[in-house]
Amino acid sequence: MGDQPENDVEEKTMYIRVKRKKMTVFLQVNPTDVVSSVKETLAGLVEKSSDDMRLWSGSVLLDENKSLEHFGIGNGAVLGLAYRSDTGEFEDVIIEQVDN
Repeated sequence: MGDQPENDVEEKTMYIRVKRKKMTVFLQVNPTDVVSSVKETLAGLVEKSSDDMRLWSGSVLLDENKSLEHFGIGNGAVLGLAYRSDTGEFEDVIIEQVDN
C-alpha cells in the first residue's frame, strides 16, 4: 500500500525531446507539468534564462501557465525551442537534421 503513490508517479512520467538547430535535449516530465516549469528545467541545462526562450509544439506557441497535457503533448513528443535575440525579438524555430 505504501508503494501506490510511487507507482502513480511512474505511470505519469513521460519523455519529451526539445530541439533547436542541431541540439536535442531529452527531458523527463509529467503531463501535468506547466510549460514554465519545463522551461526552468531546460534553462538550467542550456544555461539560458527561461524568459529568453519559447517552446512550440508544431505551429502552436505553448502558454507558460498551461500544462503539457492541455496541449496534448504526450510521451515521445518533440517541442521546438526558440531563443530571444539581442534585438529582443524571438528567432524562428529551426530544427536541422544531424549529419550521420
